[in-house]
Amino acid sequence: MCPRSSRHINQTREYRVFLPRGYVENAPRRYPVLNMHDVQNVFDQGTFGTWAASTTLTNLLITGQMQEIIVTALDNVGDTR
Repeated sequence: MCPRSSRHINQTREYRVFLPRGYVENAPRRYPVLNMHDVQNVFDQGTFGTWAASTTLTNLLITGQMQEIIVTALDNVGDTR
């Protein structure tokens, strides 16, 4: 995870980014982006379960059921969700 601070909410939050295969080799290429909340549950087992996003996305990409995409997930921090 990568901690980042925001000038808009005056807080530091953790976030994760799922990059498609070949992203580094295809730097100029543009990809759709899906922004998600609650990084604790998007990629890993959290208090309320997990979406297992990296596994699900990888399987969908391998089987050709979806196009290459970037997914970002922002950490939930208490009442300031």
